[in-house]
Amino acid sequence: MGFTNLISKLFFPKNGTATRNSAKAIRTEGRCGEQIEWKFIPGERELRISGTGATYEFVRTKDVPWEAFVSQIQKISVEEGVTSLGSRLFRYCNILEEVSLPHSLRQIGQHCFAYCSNLASIHLPEGLSSIDKYAFSYCTSLQELTLPASLAQIRQSAFAHCSNLNNIHFLSETTEIGSSCFSGCTSLAGIRLPERLERINKNLFQDCASLTRIHIPQSVTTVEDEAFKDCHRLETIDLPATVHNIGKQVFSGCHSLTSLTLPFPGWGTPALAHQFCELFGTSPDKEMRLVTPNQGETTQNYYLPISLSVLHRGRMRNHSVKKPLRMLHAEKAAPPRNALPHWRLRILQLCRIDRHLLPWQRTGFRSGKRIQRHPQKRMPPVRARRMPGHL
Repeated sequence: MGFTNLISKLFFPKNGTATRNSAKAIRTEGRCGEQIEWKFIPGERELRISGTGATYEFVRTKDVPWEAFVSQIQKISVEEGVTSLGSRLFRYCNILEEVSLPHSLRQIGQHCFAYCSNLASIHLPEGLSSIDKYAFSYCTSLQELTLPASLAQIRQSAFAHCSNLNNIHFLSETTEIGSSCFSGCTSLAGIRLPERLERINKNLFQDCASLTRIHIPQSVTTVEDEAFKDCHRLETIDLPATVHNIGKQVFSGCHSLTSLTLPFPGWGTPALAHQFCELFGTSPDKEMRLVTPNQGETTQNYYLPISLSVLHRGRMRNHSVKKPLRMLHAEKAAPPRNALPHWRLRILQLCRIDRHLLPWQRTGFRSGKRIQRHPQKRMPPVRARRMPGHL
């Protein structure tokens, strides 16, 4: 009988044993950091995080201790003392509506609130210094965002594909905004970038179909590839004179662009000014105008916005782009009188002109050939003539 009882206990446990195992499997509290605890209150659908320090980092969503309640969490409260929220803590909390974060928080980890599709608003506390990549990506109900003054870094795709995000306020002097950070924010109509931002990274505003206005500060020096790609409603844009490097296809798919201000007409640096059309891309587009520069020299086609009629180059006079071929050879022409200093200097470097030469000594200026000095002819000395009767 003893062997039979043992078999029955192993394979056919009593109700009490099954209840204890089930209770252990769906526990409602535990530890999620060295000094941090969590507790889920089923009646209030609230998850509370308390303690001091940083939480654990999780590689997969199913590794979080409250994984069984992810679809039930409606409110998250993080108490004072927590300094860092780890990766994928609240990912896929589909019915999450309210989040309370402490002033002690310094960092939000990657994918922390990703795919919280019902989260309409969140208050980021003062003291937060870093938001890691994909932290709030695909929060499709998020409408308004205020970034605190302490925030210094926003990593790659932190707010990507927040399709209802229509207002962003920068209270901070953020110096770094990662690539694709606001890509896919189709409801974003306007934005004013922080005054200390130095670089507009790749694909930063790609597919922001409602974007019509943007303020770019004087601190920006670089605009990377496809930064404003497929911003279909963008009409005017002004790149400041401090920009010295522009990437390829920056304005690809900007069908409504009517006025563009550039420090120099080309991608890369002023030395590559002949690549003006590279700013708009080479992919065939029915809503863009076909342009073939340097006819007879290349078979590459480019596509410019049909609506683009005026191009501003820094402080220079306006240029019509109805015939953009004239601008493709801008580096071979003489520098305009009102050109920016860096533009004038670059033109002189391209043509290798000695600024001390006289005008008739400057050969090959427009052709871009190397300048050669003409050897100066020495005149024979003038000898004094003796006049008749002179002793």
